[in-house]
Amino acid sequence: MKADRLSRIFAVIRLIASSPQTMSVSEVSRALKMPISSTHDLLRTLVELRQIDSVDGQYGIGPEAIALSAQVLDGVSVHVAARRHLIALTERTGEAVYLAVPSGQQLIYVDRYLGARRVSIHIRLGEPLYLHSTSAGKLFAALDPGFRRKLFQVRRPRLTGQTIVDDDKLSAELAGIARARLSITRGESFLGILGLAVPVWGSDGTLVAAIHVSTSEASVDDKRMAAVVSAMREVATGLMTDIGGLAPSEPVGVAPPGI
Repeated sequence: MKADRLSRIFAVIRLIASSPQTMSVSEVSRALKMPISSTHDLLRTLVELRQIDSVDGQYGIGPEAIALSAQVLDGVSVHVAARRHLIALTERTGEAVYLAVPSGQQLIYVDRYLGARRVSIHIRLGEPLYLHSTSAGKLFAALDPGFRRKLFQVRRPRLTGQTIVDDDKLSAELAGIARARLSITRGESFLGILGLAVPVWGSDGTLVAAIHVSTSEASVDDKRMAAVVSAMREVATGLMTDIGGLAPSEPVGVAPPGI
């Protein structure tokens, strides 16, 4: 394969992987300044190789490209299985939906689907998440002993005036999250943004992923939040059915008011 074609292939994968949403042939063509015909040919080849996914003429990163990334090897199987469930959740709620998985000692987002009710933040895939200020991070810290230890060992910057950094306050909050199996953050990473996260358990009862929703605090009352959380739990259950997941048997506990 010629070097220039190989370079274009990597450019296409890099562009689509970094895009906050799926892209059309014309969008890829314009962004990379390539002819439509050449762009279509490259995309078709990458789809055949499963480096890129194609749904209704829109292109997103594919399972094989994800598998090549050392950052997300731990979450590949759940990521692939989760795709249709995440799309269904986005369509049902209209919210921005993310999938977070552990990668070694870090937690990263490996997939996202932006709904009609978009928020003005851009969360990049593949970047490590703060455990103390994100709903997915707190969920893992509450339910996974290794991530809990890490949370209290690392520096915890105060990202906003709402960020909780005190050890005792964090411990109390994590205990509540563990009982409810639901994590809620309010403006702790981004002011005005509400984060929700529910767990996805693997076949051996370990936590393998978190389904996360980001939305505007101002647009969500208790009734709306309860509906979104209910939809998230249903999607998590469906995903666990697909991967043979099994949640631990201890009681869930009492959720926050309105949930």
